[in-house]
Amino acid sequence: MSSSVASKNCIEIIEPFVQKVAEFPEIEIQLIGGVGSAALAHPGLQIDFEGRAITAPTDLHLPQFRDDGNKRDLDVLVMSADRREVAEVEEFAEQVIGDELEISVFGLKEVSQLEAQMKNPFGLSAMKTFLSDRYVTGTSEGSEAYKALFPFQVAFNPSAMQTWNLSVGEANFPVPHPGMSIANYYTRSISGLRPKDAEKVELMAENVFAQSSETLKWLTEGDGTPFLDLANILHSLREPEEGGVELSIGGRIVITPENYRELTNNGAFAPGGVSSRVANATLAVARAKSRALHALEVNPQLVTMWQRFGEQKASFFIKNN
Repeated sequence: MSSSVASKNCIEIIEPFVQKVAEFPEIEIQLIGGVGSAALAHPGLQIDFEGRAITAPTDLHLPQFRDDGNKRDLDVLVMSADRREVAEVEEFAEQVIGDELEISVFGLKEVSQLEAQMKNPFGLSAMKTFLSDRYVTGTSEGSEAYKALFPFQVAFNPSAMQTWNLSVGEANFPVPHPGMSIANYYTRSISGLRPKDAEKVELMAENVFAQSSETLKWLTEGDGTPFLDLANILHSLREPEEGGVELSIGGRIVITPENYRELTNNGAFAPGGVSSRVANATLAVARAKSRALHALEVNPQLVTMWQRFGEQKASFFIKNN
């Protein structure tokens, strides 16, 4: 890998793609992680909470390649459950960005798909679910919205998905609410917060909370509270029955794991009307998936190999279609 390639800035790579999507105002996207997370971690960060605007210094640089030599991801959330829109955005990304980044484009899901999982807790759709999704009725401003990772779901106000604008010099990028950006790391995977993200997210949250007390309040008292509830559930799911490790979020929020056996009594445990035997079996499967995945994630060599050779071939599991 040449130094010139290694030093290429993701901002320069992604900006033409965002400009391409902007030519179609009916399509709304958000960039998840990546450039947005780098901006939130930058000491020169500025947050305009009322204006839903984030400003990062022009010197923000996110290298195209990670320290382990793997290309970075471009994760794009299309704010629609229309698979045609998702496919269109994916095509734009492939045309404009090509193989400069690992591209992952996904959309919102229909609540009916979530309901089908809950009715058949041992069906393929439920069993292969390792990552969370956002489920809605209608559009992103629909009357119902859930973040779910079988067998758990939390309802939230659809306004929590409002798009913010990130400015880096003359470049503008659509990103989630800064509180949502933080919560996403804790609620993405059935294994909870991934070890490789822990230090980065803690520093990012510290920086955001120092700049914006409103974001802290949004997570602890406002529309972001359901995501903290889900974060606690997923962390509890993977931790030992007793003596689990606490998680800090920016030094201001603490996630204390519960006894995982109590999770079937949690209001977010979604399979309703099932026997205790089925509920316990459903929970046992989820816990086995969580702990097995976490055991792999604590090994940096395995993570590097997965990102380099496996992740892009695993859409069957990564995309809960």
